[in-house]
Amino acid sequence: MKKQMKKFSILAISLMTASAPAINAAIPMLAKHFSNVPLPMVEMLTTIPSLFLIVSILFSNWIAKKIGLKQTIMIGVALIVVSALGSSLVNNFAFIFAMRALLGLGVGLFNSLLVAVVDYFYQGQERTQTFGFQSAFEGLGGIIITFIAGQLMRINWQAPFWTYGLALPILLLFMIFVPKIPKNQTQNLENDSQEVTEEQTEPSDIIEDSEASANKAETAQRHGYGRLVGYMAFIFIVAIFYMIIGVKVSEVIVNRGFGTSTDASYVILLLSIGATLSGFIFGNLEKHLKRLMMPCGLTLLGLASILIGTAHNNISVYIAGFITGIGFRMILPHIINAVNRLYPAQTASVATCILVSYNLGAAISPYVAAGLMKISAFNSIGNLFMLGTGLYLCMAIIGFIYNIITR
Repeated sequence: MKKQMKKFSILAISLMTASAPAINAAIPMLAKHFSNVPLPMVEMLTTIPSLFLIVSILFSNWIAKKIGLKQTIMIGVALIVVSALGSSLVNNFAFIFAMRALLGLGVGLFNSLLVAVVDYFYQGQERTQTFGFQSAFEGLGGIIITFIAGQLMRINWQAPFWTYGLALPILLLFMIFVPKIPKNQTQNLENDSQEVTEEQTEPSDIIEDSEASANKAETAQRHGYGRLVGYMAFIFIVAIFYMIIGVKVSEVIVNRGFGTSTDASYVILLLSIGATLSGFIFGNLEKHLKRLMMPCGLTLLGLASILIGTAHNNISVYIAGFITGIGFRMILPHIINAVNRLYPAQTASVATCILVSYNLGAAISPYVAAGLMKISAFNSIGNLFMLGTGLYLCMAIIGFIYNIITR
């Protein structure tokens, strides 16, 4: 029983990984309450965690080496608890904004370290299985927390923040059932990974893989880091308009009069369900679609954007939310896989570059939306979504053409 509780406690941390967008649907309520605060700043309550998540991810390994993996993860979860209490009890915008930043710092502290924890406690097939469960728990957490937040919106504008109080029992479970991990375990894991690679590289493997390795090295050398910069710019732009969908969808539903903030929360819920489903079938999709993954994902995002921009009822927006989750989860993991293949010697660094670009785009999306809506051609919410549609579909068409030419 203790063994099962240890595994559940480790996996339960992942429930909080995708929790930041849970209050997206509450934006109209927040904007109404803080009517003296500019709308883009109110909308940043949902995106500012992405910016501070970057900061803590960059320092999480260093902190773990100083105080230990378990302690660092516990501090991260504790910051979410503090954020929940502060946001739900204090009626001050600047303070709530700071609490949302604290939420991002907390998630960033444990986000990347969970892999190291699983790697420490489990081996072989059980480790692989646990990694799969971890991904499932991440998607499940987004679904559960978004649903609870949506129901709490019926009470008042501040009630949804209590959703993050779920971090408290998770913290207690992790504290009680997960044993202490040595302070230097992060460094040890890096060394172990290198040793395994060296041990498994038999002479025959070297002969078989030498041509592939040479091709990879040649590709990386030929392109330098130009391809990486291109991918970073691409995911930065995609993230901006992806987050505009999440941030502005509640405004569409409420302002057009066919729903409430609670109804809007179901869109975010369906987005999480779509993303989780896409994560489960990602391997099969990439196996069959290969280089068409990105154009297909962009096409789905374009379709979702036009459904929201022209919506006259909840059903269209619900379908769009589900499609959005599937489409984006086809793009981001595919890009990370692509840069890892291009730069096999710097997989951790290039993946971090992609994630930093994504989170930066997500963080500034409210101000990008506000800037675009000052242009006469995009001064309505519908036109803003149509711009997103045009952008996604243009990039998709370019992707399809490129694949035809280079096939």
